[in-house]
Amino acid sequence: MSTVKLSLAAMPLTVKIQFARQIALQMDVHGATFPDAPIGFDGLDDLANNLENQFNAAQVAHDVAKTQTAMQNTAETAIDTALTQIANYVQSVSDGDASIIKLIGMEVKQPSSSIGPLTAPTHFSAEASDVEGQVLLRWKTVRGAKSYVAAYTMNVNEPAAWTSSATSTKGKCTVKGLVSGQKYWFRVAAFGAAGQGPWSDPVAKASG
Repeated sequence: MSTVKLSLAAMPLTVKIQFARQIALQMDVHGATFPDAPIGFDGLDDLANNLENQFNAAQVAHDVAKTQTAMQNTAETAIDTALTQIANYVQSVSDGDASIIKLIGMEVKQPSSSIGPLTAPTHFSAEASDVEGQVLLRWKTVRGAKSYVAAYTMNVNEPAAWTSSATSTKGKCTVKGLVSGQKYWFRVAAFGAAGQGPWSDPVAKASG
């Protein structure tokens, strides 16, 4: 048994309007076959006309809104430019005197606080990689750090045995070129404007 297919949800409004008018016309032509339709030709045609009118009105409103938004953005840019010019002027007149800056109703920037010495990375861990000869290191990032350096050794008790192995700007990196199955010790330190911070506590892990 065949069933009716509508697919109204996927139908664009303009197509739906024409579709409704076509159905209304066919209902009128074949009235003898469909004598008791819940909505007649005139009713369906009126609904199609109303939807078309509302669609056209919405399109006009949309175009007007786009124009108004563009005009708003232009106006906002103009006032931002004016306020920036005034701020530069006030800065010049005040010569950095906060009381004069506040006279005009503008706020004063708070001086940036010094970050201070970098701390050692914490939550440091080492995980064997699925790739042979590699170990994945992770740590919690340090405030003020711009990058990190990782190092490894097979002899944790020999300070000169440490080898710098990888750098990163994030809280993780992969150490490569290790001997598969060999146990290594790893550590990481942060770098900032003042140089390198202290090393993390070392952790041991066999490479993948």
